Amino acid sequence: MGADATDLQLFDDWCAGDQRAGRRLFERHYRSIARYFKNKVTRDHDDLTQRTFLACVESRANYRGGASFRSFLFGVARKVLLRWLREHARHGSRFEFNEISVADLDPGPSTIVNLRREQALVVEALRRLPLHYQETLEFYYWEGLDGPAIAEAVGTSEANVRNRLHRGRRALERALLELTAGLTVVPVAEQLDSWARSVDPLRG
Repeated sequence: MGADATDLQLFDDWCAGDQRAGRRLFERHYRSIARYFKNKVTRDHDDLTQRTFLACVESRANYRGGASFRSFLFGVARKVLLRWLREHARHGSRFEFNEISVADLDPGPSTIVNLRREQALVVEALRRLPLHYQETLEFYYWEGLDGPAIAEAVGTSEANVRNRLHRGRRALERALLELTAGLTVVPVAEQLDSWARSVDPLRG
């Protein structure tokens, strides 16, 4: 199959047993999936990325082709993350996804390193948000997904995504203000978008 093969063509071939197609699909989307896990768990990033691609094949029947393969893949990654958190987080299997943050569930410093100060602040502030806000903002800022794509990935409506982006951005501003108390930084509200978009979680 040529280099211009679509994700769906590669996915179908991989599910049919073509390992080369699977490797190409992995190469195309590895960074995005690794990035998804990088700022949410303090260990097992590579394992969770591998699990996501394997679970993707196992979930082939659930993919109808209506949404982008990338949105479908993020949806699978999200399920893998929630399963991991329930298995390993100190709160056990009982937690409210819309209320608790990854900093509460998996305490410890972020594994994202070699960032400028303002970027590191954004990374830490994101970890302090309720998980459904964190992932929505990261999909928007880091992955460049639009409302429909985010809605498909997280299994909600576009209206709810817009609400999460609005509320999540406000929560991120508050978290940044708490982290920068007493520090000399540029005005948060004016710089939030550029700070967030400048972060590359896979550096370092």
